[in-house]
Amino acid sequence: MQITDNQFIQEPPQDWRTYFTFCTDHKVIGIQYMVTSFVLYLVGGFLAMLIRAELLTPDSDVFPEPGVYNGVFTIHATIMIFLWLIPMLAGFANYLIPLMIGRGTWLSPASMPLLFG
Repeated sequence: MQITDNQFIQEPPQDWRTYFTFCTDHKVIGIQYMVTSFVLYLVGGFLAMLIRAELLTPDSDVFPEPGVYNGVFTIHATIMIFLWLIPMLAGFANYLIPLMIGRGTWLSPASMPLLFG
């Protein structure tokens, strides 16, 4: 089977959903990482507000048991480190490093959608 360059030519997307879903550009994949990590940042911020509401008074007002507070505190830390900080740094790296080194992309265009998925 002969592979030609025409097999990798993509038609322009019709709307923004298909552009952000099926695009192989490193900048779009970096933006996908950053938007997803920002949404998870809001989830972690909501958990932080619950923790602060619990610490407002000495009595246990928000959570019924102390174990629930410990679990929410642990989930908050896990979300903020592993689901916000690391993907945000990966998104910035995926967006900026190919621009800084003067290359069009990290990998071949066919493997770029595998980075975010």
